[in-house]
Amino acid sequence: MPIALYQFTVDGAADPGYAEALDLARHCADQYALNTMFGAGGGIAAASCWAAVAVVPGAAHPALYPVHAMFAGTPIAPFVPLGFGAVFGNSQMVNIRRQVVVPGFAGARHAERAALRGAGVAGLALHQIAANHAVLFVQLSPCGPCTNWLNGVPGRGAANPFAAAIAGALTLNVWYRWPHPAGVPNMVAWNGQTRTNQLNDINNNW
Repeated sequence: MPIALYQFTVDGAADPGYAEALDLARHCADQYALNTMFGAGGGIAAASCWAAVAVVPGAAHPALYPVHAMFAGTPIAPFVPLGFGAVFGNSQMVNIRRQVVVPGFAGARHAERAALRGAGVAGLALHQIAANHAVLFVQLSPCGPCTNWLNGVPGRGAANPFAAAIAGALTLNVWYRWPHPAGVPNMVAWNGQTRTNQLNDINNNW
């Protein structure tokens, strides 16, 4: 099936993958905060677009826990997992010096491609929120070439490792916050906010 695109603040809880995409967005904010704690230049720039895809948990990608409101990298008691793991992607990951390991980072210059390629390289299965429905979060809507890549159209670089499944019965529900390219300044400004403000925005406005 072709990918299905949804935008936070436009689409909502009635659409497939909404709750899972919110959790992925919170974890992207958490990973960003963990890296930027080390100061400018030590982590990942605000202009870097984030993505995360939900996967079946494994040893290297265990099930996620709800993000703690105050402390980055800290799960919330009573420590009940969400039921899926995540592989993260970032648009500038080939240029950065990570201070904190981000699960699944693999080389690619588009966040959504990096997340899916990382999952494929690790041999992970996509978590299905319902029969034949997977979910991916990315801050910016996929550009034209990335939309084609997600749908399995051959292009430059490594192919989408899940192209055959998406060409079959699987629907990849892609949730984004800002349209590309018009929303890039909004994303950069948002990434420059504190983790607390980011989580508050996700929880109250997305």
